[in-house]
Amino acid sequence: RLRTAYEAAVARALQPLHEAYERELRKLQDSHTRSGNLDAALAAKQELEKLTTKSAGARPSSTPARDSEAFFVGKSWQNPTGTVFTFNQDGECTREHSGTRTVGRWRRRGSIVEATEKVPQDARYFRFVSATEAYVGNSPDDVKTPLSLK
Repeated sequence: RLRTAYEAAVARALQPLHEAYERELRKLQDSHTRSGNLDAALAAKQELEKLTTKSAGARPSSTPARDSEAFFVGKSWQNPTGTVFTFNQDGECTREHSGTRTVGRWRRRGSIVEATEKVPQDARYFRFVSATEAYVGNSPDDVKTPLSLK
């Protein structure tokens, strides 16, 4: 149990670094692709593949194989202001606050989950660390507001 707690703490500490590196590699790949430098774009893509494969293999054995989907699919999470976010297996998500229910879609973006709504056009970003720890933000770079499992 101590080892599992240690591995989870290390994963939480390293996650922001992995996310920043992945984000910068994606920007670099996009930039090189747009400028026609396909060799450099391919090198960035290969590095991204190594990073995502390594991240998947470095997870503690108690972490589900499908990344953190087991932490949020079929569950509801609440932010400090009382807004409740529910994520369904089919990719649908709902946001409920003060009696108003808004339906949207969720999708994975690396280690971040993006939930978008059609009306109003809006997006929120989530990071699920464990079965009891998650965060939300208004941009992929600012996922810091804690959530609690409802």
